[in-house]
Amino acid sequence: MKRIYLLFISLAALSAISFAQDKQKRFFFNEFQPSTVYYKDGRTFTVDANYDLISGSFVFIDNNDNNQLKMFGEQDKIGCLKTDSRTFYVTRFGPTEIIQTNPDFLIFYNPRIFEGKKDAGYGTTSSAGAIRTYGSIADFGTGGTSVHSLNTNQDWIGTIDHVYKIHIDGKEKRFETQKQFMKLFPKQKDEILKYITEKNINFNTSSQVLDLYNHIYQLTNHN
Repeated sequence: MKRIYLLFISLAALSAISFAQDKQKRFFFNEFQPSTVYYKDGRTFTVDANYDLISGSFVFIDNNDNNQLKMFGEQDKIGCLKTDSRTFYVTRFGPTEIIQTNPDFLIFYNPRIFEGKKDAGYGTTSSAGAIRTYGSIADFGTGGTSVHSLNTNQDWIGTIDHVYKIHIDGKEKRFETQKQFMKLFPKQKDEILKYITEKNINFNTSSQVLDLYNHIYQLTNHN
């Protein structure tokens, strides 16, 4: 098979399989996922991929180059990344998952890492067992190739914030908490409180937040 030459530099992010974890490993998925990258110019690339929360980039295993762990690049030319059941927009700041399209409901995953008690900034945690054999990441871009060491022994403990995205009157709105959601629908405040109480809604559980949003959306579009 003809070797595929990659033109990609540092993509942007995927999402976590578990929406609530006390200890988040370095890589977003527990295992590298069969994924397809769709470029805006029509190119596609299918490979086992993951998201490195520390470096803030999508990575993949290059079976054509001694199974090296590599970064994707040309981020601005990528439209989306798909696994078997999930679709992600590529953004500069992290992965945005398409949960529902009518009405739009998306989740932006914002990783935060901590080293002990010190906030270490963007990304999070230690190596997954599947990649402990790799000692570096090759970064392929138009300016040549550089190799970055992987600190696979560092134990990172952190969280992934869920920022929900919806559209109201054609404008994108974001929220993370009950208070922020209620500000977006002030006329439905009482109904929101009632629904949250009856259903015991947890804003860290995306499926529950989606149910809440769909309920309020139906009210606002039929009253």
